[in-house]
Amino acid sequence: MKQFNKSNYIYTPLFCEENIWHLAQSLIDDGIKSNNIHILFLTNKMMQIAIFNQLSAGLEEPVIWDYHVILMAKFDHTDFIFDFDSRLEFPCTLEDYFKKSLPTNINIDYTSKLRVIPSSIYLQRFDSDRSHMLGIIPQAQFPDYPAIISMAENKIKLLNLFNSNNEIENTYELNPRYSTGTF
Repeated sequence: MKQFNKSNYIYTPLFCEENIWHLAQSLIDDGIKSNNIHILFLTNKMMQIAIFNQLSAGLEEPVIWDYHVILMAKFDHTDFIFDFDSRLEFPCTLEDYFKKSLPTNINIDYTSKLRVIPSSIYLQRFDSDRSHMLGIIPQAQFPDYPAIISMAENKIKLLNLFNSNNEIENTYELNPRYSTGTF
């Protein structure tokens, strides 16, 4: 498998949904088939998920995010996770990511549910107006590139992804607590 270096890709802290959009586009531009790439949107009803092995937390401590977005890609029949904010390898196997970042022995209130989105849908329809960060961080910390604007009629806004009742065709939900670690 090809070696990947985080520093070769667009990254802005706190904008994981845009970082992953750009990463998906880069991987496809590099020849990886879009049907081998999926976007994983992690959240729960309480909007407080615990993710371990994140760079912004201590070694044994989780970060509590309202949501997180990562990328899953299949290479040689194995699923790998790309997470810019993780201490784990870039990428690491799905199985390792679930074990080390989303352990099952935590309070269920902090357990993630995942919405799995095909990269073709995410790249075509995701639309980021960045409004969720207005007033949260200084404007100087926003990405220095333009926001992602979809021309699709049925845009996917970040807020659409939080509510599992919002139907987005060709997507499905997964609870990693009960997953076998394969897709």
